[in-house]
Amino acid sequence: MNIRLKSSIVPCFCAALIATAGHAQGPREIVLKTIKSVMPGGAAGKGGTLTLTGEGGMDKSRQAVWAYEGGGGDKGTAILFPGSRVIAATFGSGAAAIAIYKRDTEGRNIEAVWGLCGDPSAKVAPYKLTRGKDASEYVIENGGGKLLLEMGEGRTAKATWELPSGTYHGLAVADGDYLAAVSIVEGAKAGIVIITADNDKGIARDRWTMSGANGAGEEELTLVSIDGKAVPAAPAAGSSGMEDVVRGLAAALRGNKAALLKLKPADAQIAAITATADDAKALAAYAEKVFANIPESGVDGKPGQTKILVTTPDNLPGGYAKHAAHLKQGIQIYGFEFVEPGKTAGMAFDGLVLVDGAWIMIPKMWRAFE
Repeated sequence: MNIRLKSSIVPCFCAALIATAGHAQGPREIVLKTIKSVMPGGAAGKGGTLTLTGEGGMDKSRQAVWAYEGGGGDKGTAILFPGSRVIAATFGSGAAAIAIYKRDTEGRNIEAVWGLCGDPSAKVAPYKLTRGKDASEYVIENGGGKLLLEMGEGRTAKATWELPSGTYHGLAVADGDYLAAVSIVEGAKAGIVIITADNDKGIARDRWTMSGANGAGEEELTLVSIDGKAVPAAPAAGSSGMEDVVRGLAAALRGNKAALLKLKPADAQIAAITATADDAKALAAYAEKVFANIPESGVDGKPGQTKILVTTPDNLPGGYAKHAAHLKQGIQIYGFEFVEPGKTAGMAFDGLVLVDGAWIMIPKMWRAFE
């Protein structure tokens, strides 16, 4: 087995899976390309592509196949955590089962999904755990056993499952509040990858480890195609390309209440941009009030304000900086302003965020935390 592996999920892929979850078919083939790779220990890794194939939505596993520059490859099983931008993938013939775990803000309650490796159409099953005596022990609900973690370098861990059916061993790697794990056939080798989409930059990052590795490797990837159709590179956050997108949104929203109502965020989208569950609750309540009091004109400028200026994430009103701790680090918030030609001030609006490939808008969202 090559000392290699990785994977990703760009916004288009996550959005496609979520949009078709509950339908018979999801995207059958997604191809991604490595744009940066670092091995455990810091050495440069190889480039290559990752192809994910399968017939189902996010409730089924997929096959993951890596092809490396200069030859060689790996294959395994991939699953998506429902409603998230996070995917786990295995590689190596020793992979037996795969799981993703998501902790709550206090780290005491864990939601999980898992599936068997080797069957790209297998159903993914959910279950829950609670923290045991410390952060190394988690109890599976309904007498299902325990998950034991022995943490190592680079947020990797040795994982042991003590289940009614027996004891199983494997590896895990974490990123943020998520942890991906693989159980490994005794005497064999395998690896595990956790991938997180960065919707605003149009790329994904991954962290991975494998049998015999000390620490984690990391990669950045970009989406190449879905079902054989090339996907244009997404503009980087703050780039003129993204500004053009925001300018087009502003033009479509001007004086159009119905269009603005379509940007009302769902609870899952609010949770994706807030730092804690309490912050999500506060922002959701604020958004309800905002959208209940939208004027018939929606967002609009005064007569003569025919030009649209874009407010980039580094030039937002001061309230955002004051209450930044309530929002997840790195989210990109945009605004726009209707002004008269030749002027730089007019009717300003903000709160546009791209979440899992879809735009939402919560004007002056910092006020939810005042």
